[in-house]
Parts: sequence; C-alpha cells; structure tokens
Amino acid sequence: MKKGICMILCVLLSIGITACSGGTKEVTDKEITIQLDEKERTGTYTGQLVDGVPNGKGKFESINAQNVKWTYEGNFENGTFNGQGKTTWEDGTVEAGKYKNGVWEISLVNLLETAAAMPEKDREYVDIFTVSLDFMREHENYFPANGFDVIQGEVNEGVSYKMLTKEIEKYEGKILKLDSLTTANITSTSEGEDKYTYILALDDNLNAYEFLMMGELQNIYNGDTLPTLYAMPVGFHSFENVGGGYTNTVMFAISYHE
Repeated sequence: MKKGICMILCVLLSIGITACSGGTKEVTDKEITIQLDEKERTGTYTGQLVDGVPNGKGKFESINAQNVKWTYEGNFENGTFNGQGKTTWEDGTVEAGKYKNGVWEISLVNLLETAAAMPEKDREYVDIFTVSLDFMREHENYFPANGFDVIQGEVNEGVSYKMLTKEIEKYEGKILKLDSLTTANITSTSEGEDKYTYILALDDNLNAYEFLMMGELQNIYNGDTLPTLYAMPVGFHSFENVGGGYTNTVMFAISYHE
C-alpha cells in the first residue's frame, strides 16, 4: 500500500513539475537571446513568456556591434518581433510599424508610422494624419493597389489644392484623383528587394505636393508630367528651400497610377 501511494505521489509530483515548467508568466530584465532574421541578439527582456518564449507585449533591450544601445517595444510572437512595434536607438533614431520574424518591413504604412514616431524635435515640420494612417493600416492592399478596380469605390475626384488645404480634415482617409502635376524631384531608394519612390511635384499654380509610393514610376524624370495619380493625403510638411524660405506641402501616399 505504502509503495502504491509513493508511486502515485511521484506521478502527481512529476505532473506538477511539468505543468509548472511551462505556462505563462511575466519577467523583468531577463537575459535572453532572440532570432532577428538570420542573426541572433542577446539582451534583456521584460514582458510575457509563454512556455519560456517571449509572446505578447514586451520590451527587449540590447547593444549593437557599434556599441549603441537600442530598445524594441511591441508585440512578440514565437520568441521574436512580430506585429506592431517600435525600435529606438539611443541616438534618437526610430523605426516603427509592423515587424515580421524580427524584421521591420518596408511599406508606406511603416515609413509613415516611423515619421509619426520620431521625437518631436526631429519632426518639427512634419504632421502625419492619424485618420489616414489608420485607414492605411486597415487597407494595406491599397498601397499599392494591384489595379484600379481595387480602389474604384474609394476615389474622390475634383478636389483642388485650395479645397484640400482649407478643409484637410474632410479628405483625411480619402483617396483623391490627381493629375496635371509636374515633377520637380524624383528619387527611388532600394532596401534589399524592396524599392520605394519619393516625388516632389508642382501644379500649374506652383503649389507643392510630396508623394511616397512603393516601387517606381518608369521613365519619369525631373521636369516630366506625372501620370494620373490616385493618392491619399497623409500629412503636412514644411522644409527650407534653396531661396532660404520655406516650402509647405501636402504629403500623399500613392495607391495607384495610370
């Protein structure tokens, strides 16, 4: 009998130990190593562990090869950065938006989220519209759209620059049809396999527009007329021009172009 009881107690004890070894718990400044794409990074983690692995909301702090401290705060899944998050380096550099398997993804939403997350002193002349950013998060397949039919029901026509700047709130989160614009500056940037393009354009009254788009406009150069664009106003920007004054622009995210 005593032997049987001992065996039962041993089984129950082993089950209890196994159960306690897993599960969910909160930790603070726990040293861990996480996988970021093809690299491993060791640092301290504060947040939720599920079966010993970071999952849920948390914060990871580490130091890079240049001895610069950086911090990620946001969502974790399967032990690494997955979902919404923000990385901040001690020099003030910020990277915000959606991560996948430890890597910040290049997208218009992420570029704009990063601009919005910059310290106020560094974005003194940039104002990102929250309504437009929320719309883009909910409709990532619009930026870019694979065809006009994807966005056809969202397009607003006949909106002039004067209308736009007078009642900008009315057009936040709206896709506008824009044409008859001339390119003042166009620059494409490659990040790995991804490419995005920045465009500064002027209308016939020399009103300034800034555009961001994924990919590039083929055979369009400075001084060329842009094709018809379908784009969403996403912010205001003011920058110093070559004359010593300031140029004020409306910033747009391009969804589709003809």
